[in-house]
Amino acid sequence: MAYEEMPSMVADLTARVRPTGSERFLTPQEVAQITGLHVAVVRRAIERGDLKASKLCSRLRIRRADFDAWVEQNVVGP
Repeated sequence: MAYEEMPSMVADLTARVRPTGSERFLTPQEVAQITGLHVAVVRRAIERGDLKASKLCSRLRIRRADFDAWVEQNVVGP
């Protein structure tokens, strides 16, 4: 897979996980599914402060905009 294809692939996978809305939140499990990472890796990124998340009613939630920013911050190459 080419790095150029990743944003469209992420958008496609996220659309399958949740319907579109004005402010969308993802769970750590959904982020793991979208990225192909283990949920523990996603939780460590949150603990390190690399991925912004909110704790709502004792549940971690990631704003879609914060997820997108995290992916963009970690792009490799030119």
